[in-house]
Amino acid sequence: MSKTVYFKKDQVILKEGELSFEAYIIDEGEVEVSKAGYGYLATLKENEVFGEIGWLERTPRTATCKAVSDRVVLRVLKEEDAVRFMKNNPKALVPILRALSSKLRGTLELIEKFTGSKE
Repeated sequence: MSKTVYFKKDQVILKEGELSFEAYIIDEGEVEVSKAGYGYLATLKENEVFGEIGWLERTPRTATCKAVSDRVVLRVLKEEDAVRFMKNNPKALVPILRALSSKLRGTLELIEKFTGSKE
């Protein structure tokens, strides 16, 4: 179902705004996430997932992700495998749901920080 891809330091994996619909699981190395107008957002490490928003919703990439380790090894979850993956592998969705939850929590914290409100 998934294939493995390799990246070297500073290679762009995903570019904000592009249309590509795969998700990635980091097997080795680190990936930096950045967003135009905001800069650096996070560094992702082994077993973390990214690209899941485009994979699940078929929307343009919301951030740019690039390799920051000398070697980055990723498992690719292809767009056409999304429904089958969810149906046949429901336990494997847990890391994806955790990633989405963490991103939502971080967004809410930023909103609170900039507005001074918890609503």
